[in-house]
This record gives sequence, C-alpha cells and structure tokens, in this order.
Amino acid sequence: MNDFFEVLKYTLPSTVVFLTVYFLLKQYFEQERIKLYSLQNKERYQTSLPLKLQAYERITLFLERLKITNLVLRFPISGSKPAEYCELLSMGIQQEFEHNLVQQLYVSEKLWEIVVWTKEEILNEIDRTGHDLASTDLNTSKDVLIAHLHQKTTPILDKALSAVKKEIQLLV
Repeated sequence: MNDFFEVLKYTLPSTVVFLTVYFLLKQYFEQERIKLYSLQNKERYQTSLPLKLQAYERITLFLERLKITNLVLRFPISGSKPAEYCELLSMGIQQEFEHNLVQQLYVSEKLWEIVVWTKEEILNEIDRTGHDLASTDLNTSKDVLIAHLHQKTTPILDKALSAVKKEIQLLV
C-alpha cells in the first residue's frame, strides 16, 4: 500500500501539471488559429473590396449610359426611319452590356438579375417604340421618340440604380 501512495505522490502532481499545460496550450493554439483566420479574411477583404467597388462603378456607369439622354449623345440621330435608329441604340446597349459582363463576378446574383432585367426592359421598350413609330419619318418623330423613351425607361433605370446603391451600402 505504501508503494501505491509513493507512486501516487509523483503521478498525481505530474498529471495535474500535464492537464494544465495541455488545456493552456490548446486554448493558446485555438486563439492563434482564430487570429490567423481573421488576418487572412482581412487581407482577402482588402484585396477584393477595390475590385467589388470597381464592379459597382462599372455597373452604375452602364446603367447611366442606358439613359436615353446619354444614348442620344453617344449615338447621334441618323437614318431615315425610327426603327433603324432604335436598332442602332439596341446594338449599342448590347455591346456595352457585353463589355461589362464580367462584373457579375463581383456583385450579388440578385443585383446582376436586376441589371439584366433592366437592360432587357430598356431594349424591349426601344424595340416597341421603334415599331410604333415605324411608319413615320425620323426627323419629324425624333422628339416624340426621345420623350417616349425617356418617360418609359427612367423609372426602370432609377430602380436599378437604387438597387446598386443599396448593395454598395451593405458592402461598405
């Protein structure tokens, strides 16, 4: 029995020391892992934030370029038929959209759906207006064309721009 107490006299304190060191080291390494993880996230965020902000800028610029007043400046009225001019506007919008296609990598899926929907609605409205004024001469109907497109497309674009601004506020 004495031998048992003799062994216990040495093993019990060493077990207590071992467990104390084990739990302290475990806690220390867990904190270090959390620090490393947060540091990596911070670096990743600092790297991706400028790319995301640039994508939002590009999308905002794209939406601004869809405004009829900006389209008319970029594509001066030419041709003899409104349908021809509307086709020119549609091609310009499609080219601009294709140029900004990669921006979908940096924005939310919901926002990208809004951007695509906005583009499609603008193209549909331009197409409808071109067909409605197909029998008229472009020189006599250009003011009607511009006013009609401005009236129909402005609310759509305002909603899309508002969605971009809301998402940027969530990001920053």
